[in-house]
Amino acid sequence: MNCLLCYNPNSGKKKRKKILDYAKTALSKKFEVDEYKSTGPKAITEYIKSLDTQYDLIVACGGDGTVNEVVSGVIESRFPTKIGIIPLGTVNDMIHNLGVKKRYKKAVEALLKFETKTHDIYKANDSYFSYAFAIGFLSSISYKSKSKRLFGPFGYYLRGLVELFKFRHKHVKITVNDKTIEGKYSLVIVTNSNHIAGYSIKKNKDLDLVLFRGTRVTTAFALLLFFVFNKASHHEKCDSLKIETSFDSFNTDGEYNQLTNTVNITKVRALEFVCDKRYLKDKS
Repeated sequence: MNCLLCYNPNSGKKKRKKILDYAKTALSKKFEVDEYKSTGPKAITEYIKSLDTQYDLIVACGGDGTVNEVVSGVIESRFPTKIGIIPLGTVNDMIHNLGVKKRYKKAVEALLKFETKTHDIYKANDSYFSYAFAIGFLSSISYKSKSKRLFGPFGYYLRGLVELFKFRHKHVKITVNDKTIEGKYSLVIVTNSNHIAGYSIKKNKDLDLVLFRGTRVTTAFALLLFFVFNKASHHEKCDSLKIETSFDSFNTDGEYNQLTNTVNITKVRALEFVCDKRYLKDKS
């Protein structure tokens, strides 16, 4: 069997070489190992799409952005392949859906066991996401926080304080489950995950649509209720939806996307991910 290690040179700078060397040595006991170093945004996606070789396993070595690039490449590739993750990012939300531990030796151990589970992939206009989509207040933290490399997850909280002073809500119209929801909202979250922004949440089998409205104080309080107690003022299950709004950007798996008025979200298909069934809450 063969595998491809794709890594972001900006993720986990202090330990990246040590982790990659360990991963290559350990994985070579089971796979023929190739590697690809990202040269810039979307480079991993384009490289995977261009492959003439089918890999049994493609491993994302990095954060959720690197995972998103691998997913986007595999979903448009000519060859079916399984996806694995060695977490090197700041938060690494996606691994919690797979039971994969943040400790790299445990993650590599899971890759060697090669047990898998399927996970649904969705598309927001032309961008894929595997665990989260967001529009509005605080949704830009993951790509605007320059301090995350210095302070880790705490860097997101610092950026969150900055965003509090830029708070705004805008008109949003959502068509979902054969009905229309319309009004001024500060944040829209659509998720297929049990973990967002470093917090565990309750996961349903389909997409969850979660809406927040009100002032900066009430929105911040509503976010606290959602992330800590899994309570929200408007919470709805769905498998596709349409969002019309004057917000000018949206977030997919922590990555920036430009928005012009409308976002259509649809399910694409499920991909196979390497999981660690010892730590997996959902065994299906």
